[in-house]
Amino acid sequence: METIKIKLDYTVIEGNGYPEMKITLDKRLITNWVAGDDNDIEFSAGLNTGDHVLRIHQSNKNHKTDGFRAFELQKIYVNSADLKHNIHNFVQWPELPRWEQTGKQEQWEDNLHLGHNGYLELNFSTPIQEWFKKIFRWGKPTRGQHSSFDAIKEAREKLKRLC
Repeated sequence: METIKIKLDYTVIEGNGYPEMKITLDKRLITNWVAGDDNDIEFSAGLNTGDHVLRIHQSNKNHKTDGFRAFELQKIYVNSADLKHNIHNFVQWPELPRWEQTGKQEQWEDNLHLGHNGYLELNFSTPIQEWFKKIFRWGKPTRGQHSSFDAIKEAREKLKRLC
């Protein structure tokens, strides 16, 4: 079993006692909270090796009276590692009001703004270091891409040949 620590940084639009949030991990409730004026939340969980699902739920929004109130995920840290652009691996599953429904369950990728009731979902696996290697693509850079250090080294070598 591996213990992972997750920290979520977020903003709330027109909070004031809203939105009501909860976090589930593999359908197990981790915490309930009112996002309000806070900017982050942290939690730890022990996980067996395998695939997992993290969900950040927003509920109790009245679409007729709550207007622009919303929750927006800004950053996620797993064991203190910032997922950076991989934050967009979340998928939003909105619970749309009747007048916006299309007849099928909507699924919005790359959308971290919960203006509707619903949840953001991130699929990941443990051991967490193996998942990091997969999402950050550790190893040799793709052909045609190289690190800043390699680019500087290559430029120096070309300049030496020219001079």
